[in-house]
Amino acid sequence: MKQTQPLFPNSYGDIPYQPTFPLNNNGPTPPSSLGHSAGNNGSNYARNLTPPSSLERDKGGLRNSGSFSVPVRGPTPPFPDNFHQRKPGPVPVSPTPGQRGPGGSLFEDLGSGDFFSNPVAQIGLSYGHKWAEDASEKYKQGITKYLESTNLKYYFNINNSYVPNKLKILLCPFLHKSMKRLTAKMQDGAEVYLPPKDDINAPDLYIPVMAFVTYVITIAFVLGTRNSFTPEVLGRVASSGLVALVFEVLFLKLGFYLLNSVTVTILDLVAYCGYIFVGLVINQFVGVLGGSYIYYATTLVTGVFMAMFMVKTLRLLVLSDPNPVANAALPYNKRNYFLLSVAVWQLLMAYFLGFW
Repeated sequence: MKQTQPLFPNSYGDIPYQPTFPLNNNGPTPPSSLGHSAGNNGSNYARNLTPPSSLERDKGGLRNSGSFSVPVRGPTPPFPDNFHQRKPGPVPVSPTPGQRGPGGSLFEDLGSGDFFSNPVAQIGLSYGHKWAEDASEKYKQGITKYLESTNLKYYFNINNSYVPNKLKILLCPFLHKSMKRLTAKMQDGAEVYLPPKDDINAPDLYIPVMAFVTYVITIAFVLGTRNSFTPEVLGRVASSGLVALVFEVLFLKLGFYLLNSVTVTILDLVAYCGYIFVGLVINQFVGVLGGSYIYYATTLVTGVFMAMFMVKTLRLLVLSDPNPVANAALPYNKRNYFLLSVAVWQLLMAYFLGFW
């Protein structure tokens, strides 16, 4: 009967590599290679490696009982009979979008891709849509009431013959004699001003708006001819023109208030002050075609003409006395000074707004 014993145990009491030798009644029989390395025959090697007579195991491990100790493994625990028949346990699966796991809340899908299928999201969207509709309706009503109160359509009620005739008055005001506006009586007896298409002296907003847009584009064109145009120029030109226009309107409104003159609407003043951009556009084109000297001469001429137009137009409003008793102590020279300041302001705007 042949037996095998491990020869090279490691420090853990186990044998990662176990060379074995067949044992017979006379001792282990080494391989031929080991026999040749030990001596001429392998019998000496077999006699020196006589196996122990007995091995005893105790609680602490192995006890030496022979010529050398040989570690012996304990019995391997047997595998269950159904080890290879066991089935793997259930793998947890995360709920798909739109499903709520056990104990899930209504708010867990708010951060997922299935946001619109959540009931809470549907309620919030319905309330938001209703609020937007109410706000839009109130906004439209407010705009409608404002347009009706200011009568903005009145200032754009023009025809084809109004624009050239109005431009002729702006550029040659000395040829136009009367600046008085025409009125008409309503059925209730109230007097209202006629629209621009029926009255050449009525203020409009069509010419000032078109002139302002053309002024911004013209300045950009002139700067482009000098290779100094940048996109930021459009914003600077438009903002400077609007600031100058607003300042002049506030100045006129304050002057009418201090002089106790007739009430003039803001849009009337915006229209009167916006006519200055017509002269600014002409100045820029003349400067490009004729040079700097002709430009300055044209600026002076158009500035004087715009000053004449403003004085002749506002004179009827400033010198009229809606309340003669209250204005009896107010001398007329103060009103003339106010008109003179308006004329000087036209010259300043014609120079500084065209200087780029």
